[in-house]
Amino acid sequence: MGIKLARALGAHVVAFTTSESKRDDAFKLGAHEVVVSRNADEMAAQANSLDFIINTVAAPHDLDAYLGLLKRDGTMTLVGIPAEPHPSPSVASLIGMRRSLAGSLIGESRKPRKCSISAPSTASCRKSKRCLCRISTPHSHVCRKATLNTAS
Repeated sequence: MGIKLARALGAHVVAFTTSESKRDDAFKLGAHEVVVSRNADEMAAQANSLDFIINTVAAPHDLDAYLGLLKRDGTMTLVGIPAEPHPSPSVASLIGMRRSLAGSLIGESRKPRKCSISAPSTASCRKSKRCLCRISTPHSHVCRKATLNTAS
């Protein structure tokens, strides 16, 4: 659902998965790019390139591997709640690059819900048709390249 929503909002969507077999599924959902997170070369190609990551993984994993993909001032938001805690991320990576790690309770729902998605017209954004200005902070206009981590 996150891939479809980000795509409908006009974001450039990079999906992450641990399995090569899920690559085609991510493209069918609307991802522009798909990275297999177990492939070091694919991960390295995304280093310092993303503004925003929605991390939906509900299992403990290395957050630093994904924080390193964020640009300066980038944010990773966790929406999956693992049964066991994540390993602690490197504080140096957060502080040095002014990266943020956030959480939200809008993650997985046990009951599927219908969602109506309306994409903003290109006229609604003066900067770029890839803008997520509809969901960015109200006090500033920031065009972002969104990423969804759907690894499982």
